[in-house]
Amino acid sequence: MRKSRPSGHGYKNSSSFLHTFLYYILPFIVVNLIIFFLVTSRPKLVIEVGETNDYQSTTVTITVKSILPIKSIETSMEGEEIELQKGSKKQYVASIHKNGALEVLVTGLNGMSRRQFEHISILDDTPPAVKTSSIEGGILTIQFEDSQSGLDYSSIYAVNSLGEQSAPLTTEKTSATVTFTMDSAGLVLHASDLSGNSMQATFTSHKENGKEILTDETDLESGSQQSAEEESAAGTAEEESASQ
Repeated sequence: MRKSRPSGHGYKNSSSFLHTFLYYILPFIVVNLIIFFLVTSRPKLVIEVGETNDYQSTTVTITVKSILPIKSIETSMEGEEIELQKGSKKQYVASIHKNGALEVLVTGLNGMSRRQFEHISILDDTPPAVKTSSIEGGILTIQFEDSQSGLDYSSIYAVNSLGEQSAPLTTEKTSATVTFTMDSAGLVLHASDLSGNSMQATFTSHKENGKEILTDETDLESGSQQSAEEESAAGTAEEESASQ
């Protein structure tokens, strides 16, 4: 009786499928995965806010992590464009002069973009404030508070109701306390911090049961160095426009 030999048909089919998979299907999948990855790849951002030495400015370093080249990078704060300086490799450096939300938009060569925000709050744009006030024997005692750049003691003065300017009678820097001779008709106190943020407060007093006390309603005004510069620039622009 003749014995049948095992057929090689099944082996040939599996070998043909393996050849097709390795040389056609697998490369097709890999190539398309690479294309998909490149088309949908988005750049990443690392934003680092530096320290400040004067409470008026700081630097921000932006590092872009992307496989593809960068098409564009834009930075702004409250709608105002911030100029960037190119650093090493994919780093950019910006000089910041006010607090706020820094917006960074980076776009890759494939058109994919990433937008990221960084809040900056280490700069001093807050003027000094009156912490406590009291009057005794016609002497007004004022205690200030300023948590960042510190009080500029040379800037402190007062103007009485006659328009006369006077320096503090005494100054105690450890407690940020100054004294003035009180004018019951109104004494306007002026002070600034080391960043140029200024404030003024108006004090009045009256007699109550034979004792002089401060009026509860104290008029406070304040302004930052930046806002003062902006107002000055606006005034100059208006004058130029009027002259034209």
